[in-house]
Amino acid sequence: MNLQVDVNQIQKSKMKYFIGFIILLMFESCFMNSHTEKKIIEPYYLIAADTENQMTISKRVNESSFIGVVQSTVIEYTIIENYIIAKSKKYDVRSNTFSQNLIFTTVNLNNGQTRIYLTEKELLAIIKPIKKIKWIKTF
Repeated sequence: MNLQVDVNQIQKSKMKYFIGFIILLMFESCFMNSHTEKKIIEPYYLIAADTENQMTISKRVNESSFIGVVQSTVIEYTIIENYIIAKSKKYDVRSNTFSQNLIFTTVNLNNGQTRIYLTEKELLAIIKPIKKIKWIKTF
């Protein structure tokens, strides 16, 4: 009984399995949905591309495309009359922390224009007096 092992044949076989595995991984990653998507009010959505610490407000352009409207990490939002109001903080990926400063952004639902306010007092001075804003947490 003489068994000869063909090294080239074994290497080719291993290579076929390896290439098949790589193709399978690439195919699977195309269909994995790694982002969060939650509708606020059509066509505006909360979108987090990788983690919820990167939550933004985006406008849906078509079935699979969005344009960012509020870029900072949105932590809370509300809808008052014809406005989406977002409360956000800058997120530092390296230190995995939020800044202490809040940023308020309004999105006009009629024309899509945005405006940034640096304090809640400044925001409330522009929007007619409201007794209490009911914030909705994003994550």
